[in-house]
This record gives sequence, C-alpha cells and structure tokens, in this order.
Amino acid sequence: MNQTLLDEKILKNTIFIIDDDNDILQSLVSFFEMKGFKVQGFSSALDYLKALDDTQGLLISDVSMPEMNGLEMLEKLNEIQQLRPVLFMTGFATIKTAIKAMQLGATDFIEKPFSTKYLGSR
Repeated sequence: MNQTLLDEKILKNTIFIIDDDNDILQSLVSFFEMKGFKVQGFSSALDYLKALDDTQGLLISDVSMPEMNGLEMLEKLNEIQQLRPVLFMTGFATIKTAIKAMQLGATDFIEKPFSTKYLGSR
C-alpha cells in the first residue's frame, strides 16, 4: 500500500480524546483537527463510555481523572470487548501504573507535559 493510500485510510479513523483538564482537551482536539483527523473530545471516562459506538479509531486518554480513572475505564472496555488502540497520558506516571496500563492492553503510555512533535512522530 502506498503512503498516500495509507494516510487516507488513517485519516478516516476518529481520534477520541479524554481529559478532565479542559485546556489540554481543547488543545489536543485542535491539534488533531488541524492535522485532518475527525476528533471527539470528552471531559470524563464516563462521558466517553456513554457515547461509545463502533466507530473505528484511536483513544487518547488521561489516566488520573475523577469518578473513573483511565485504568478503570480500560478494564471496563476489556470487559465489554469494546477496544480501540489506547494511548495513555499522565502527569503522575509511576512504573506500576504504566505496567498496569500495558497489561490491560494500552498501546503506549506518555508523560505530560509532552510536545505535539512527540505525537506526530509516533
């Protein structure tokens, strides 16, 4: 598959972003929209679960959130077999949390703050 077709296929997917910090959420939504992606933003894991459907895409989620944290959400997604690739981001990383995220099936785990250049190189 040539690069143009691959890029077009990727851009058809939706990026789902969850972060309880509205500034970070809006910044990431804007960044990915400018790159040509369809984006849906959520301020909590519970809001994301309520809107869950079969749309293909990638989930980028904060780990530390009130009500339901990212790891609890991923456990729920595993339970209902509703999985998308998941990239976790957190300002409070521990090795234990990163290992748990990967064991639950997370694709990657990055620490905040991060540069959008980092996201573009993934």
